[in-house]
Amino acid sequence: MPGRRQHTDVGKVAGAVAALVTVPSLHSLLAAAEVFGGGIGGHCGAILPDVLDPATSPAHRSLGHGVVPTTWAGIKVAGVVSHCQSVCRENAAACARQLATAQVPLDRLLLGLGALLWHVAAGFVVGLPAGYASHLFLDGGTRRGLPLLA
Repeated sequence: MPGRRQHTDVGKVAGAVAALVTVPSLHSLLAAAEVFGGGIGGHCGAILPDVLDPATSPAHRSLGHGVVPTTWAGIKVAGVVSHCQSVCRENAAACARQLATAQVPLDRLLLGLGALLWHVAAGFVVGLPAGYASHLFLDGGTRRGLPLLA
């Protein structure tokens, strides 16, 4: 049975790859920020099923690991993730526009940091469900498998 470390390691990779696939341009620091954010989101998403269904026994898998509930939630989340990623990128672009005209060094620093963090957030929102899915994939490959409902 996969342990927390294996879940988080695979989740980080899944989240980073998911963010990489959605990055509009691979040739910038901002793309790296999104991939980094995807790795963080993947790490968090990979532990989320066991937060929802705490691993108090080998039979802990319930609603958070159920095939039907998680598939239904995944379909619903897909549109939300896309929207959230767009909002994060729009906020990053707004910071970048303000940065272009900012004169005060502290303003320039904060706007540049803000743009970078919004790109990290854009990767995070894609990485989170990828990490969650990686957890279910790993658990689905065990002898116990995943419950259909709960």
